Amino acid sequence: MIDNCEHVLRDIARAVVDIASGSSDVRMLATSRHVLGVAGESIFDVTPLDEATDDARRTPPAVALFVERGQLASRNFRPAGDELDVIADICADLDHLPLAIEIAAAQLRRLDLAQIQAKARDPLTLRSATFHRAVGRQQTIRETLEWSYELLDATSAQVLDTLSVFSGSFLEDVGRDLMRLVGIDDEQYVDALNELLDSSLLARDPSDATRFKILHIVRAFGRNRLVSSGHYGSIEHLHGLTFAQRIALLGAKFDSPDEGPTAATIFAEQPDMGAAFEHAMAQELALASDLTAPMFVFNYMQRGAECGTWPARVMAQPGADDLASAPIILAAAACHALHADGEPERAMEFVRRGRLAERNGGESSRGWIEGVAGMVAFWTGDLGGSIELHRGAAQLAHEQRNSCCEVTSWCLAAFAANILKDADLANELLANASKVSDQTVSASAIGYVLFARGALAARKDPELALSILESAAEWAADAGNSQGYNRVRRHIADVRAAQAPEAQRLRLRAQGFLGLPETGDTLHSWSAVESLLRPLASSAHDAEVALLAGAIDASPIMLDRTSQKIVDTVRERIGDAEFDRLAARGAALNLSQIRLHVKDNYLEGG
Repeated sequence: MIDNCEHVLRDIARAVVDIASGSSDVRMLATSRHVLGVAGESIFDVTPLDEATDDARRTPPAVALFVERGQLASRNFRPAGDELDVIADICADLDHLPLAIEIAAAQLRRLDLAQIQAKARDPLTLRSATFHRAVGRQQTIRETLEWSYELLDATSAQVLDTLSVFSGSFLEDVGRDLMRLVGIDDEQYVDALNELLDSSLLARDPSDATRFKILHIVRAFGRNRLVSSGHYGSIEHLHGLTFAQRIALLGAKFDSPDEGPTAATIFAEQPDMGAAFEHAMAQELALASDLTAPMFVFNYMQRGAECGTWPARVMAQPGADDLASAPIILAAAACHALHADGEPERAMEFVRRGRLAERNGGESSRGWIEGVAGMVAFWTGDLGGSIELHRGAAQLAHEQRNSCCEVTSWCLAAFAANILKDADLANELLANASKVSDQTVSASAIGYVLFARGALAARKDPELALSILESAAEWAADAGNSQGYNRVRRHIADVRAAQAPEAQRLRLRAQGFLGLPETGDTLHSWSAVESLLRPLASSAHDAEVALLAGAIDASPIMLDRTSQKIVDTVRERIGDAEFDRLAARGAALNLSQIRLHVKDNYLEGG
């Protein structure tokens, strides 16, 4: 066995070749941070310690190592319960690296776990005066990394320092885009990647082999080097420009067959997109707007994603209304305020600002501002106004070749007409949506039209409606459109409930409500709560009807005519005083509390 070969790699490689050529039976084991590069070499990567174990009764190896080394430093160290959770967090901050864990655990002689955890968040400072390894120059994590850096050529070291600006795993092409801005050409970048992989300073992401991963400790070391050299700010800015270009490219793919993979990519790159946005918000509002504007459709489909809050944050900054992209960002802020926050009045304030920004010469929202205005009208009970606003939005979207907005607007108008029981108008509006979807390759658009078609068919032919809605759910899933998928599944539950025996209806509608996401889609969730009123009243649960009626009255939505008749009937049965008492209890419950109440009380039977 030959240990620590990296600092004399060429000499060791020659020796290995000489020994191997003299005997066909010899086997050699060499440890090194860099491959030897000799014929017949078989590489075995020594990965960090596992962070978990398949056996729930067995302590994860990283935690076990910390405890073992901690007991050498402090004989009374016997962690249990929450302390083991703290140790697991320390090990995660140290990337589950044995050397880092040993150094951290050795400090128990003078620090408690909370203090060690704080230091682990900046692992380069970890050092123990009482802990010594055989190689004297590697007493700290910093010294170990400096040892590895000394073996890199200048370009590879620069590439690694630059890559340390990434917050998460990254694709090779995204790293290449950043390097081009830095001034490193493609050939140099690929050569550097290979050296960094061979040196174990860079690795393939175990959860996605198409992506590269930098250990937290290596990232911290590289960023410290950038800060020390005075280059961190400029590299961080170039990182922001890289992701502005990236977001623009990905945003354009939502009207294509690549919707599903594009949504997955955005979720995978959220750490870097978020870091780029936060830096831009502090330094350069125009860049923050470039990172935000192309995300409209993603945020509309993936309600609850972190980047859904970006538009309102951008538009809260001084001078934001003068940004070229202000109209679409204000449309996005309005959409989030309405659907995620359940604040229609605030949404309309964003709409008014968006209309003004368009009139003042801002880039067109391509129909989205009027479309969101139509959504506000729909949810606040102005169904006729919603239809007219969506007609206008669809026309603007058609002129701007925005098929997503056009389909959405025609479908929402058809929903409004269906609620008004104007079947002819609803079918006419839906036909307009179908014409657009027939010419698009967007899975979301196709799925949305199917959803509307299924909803319109539900009154006359429930079985046909269920078949259409199942297809709509499949299209939404293929598009990576979680919002659309959850909405369709809830509607399927409602159609099935309407056809089920009375004893099962409440449970089916409750399951449809609980299947919606807990955050990001406030209005649809409250609409699902409203759908519980009918089966509750039918089964004589008058107290529950009064409680939910109070909750809905305090919510952003209004009861429709059918629901209001149910509530009025229950009020007559139990009397004003009792109804008002129960409604006041309901008004004090938020949506999360309503979910718990439904889960605990409405799933029995059937």
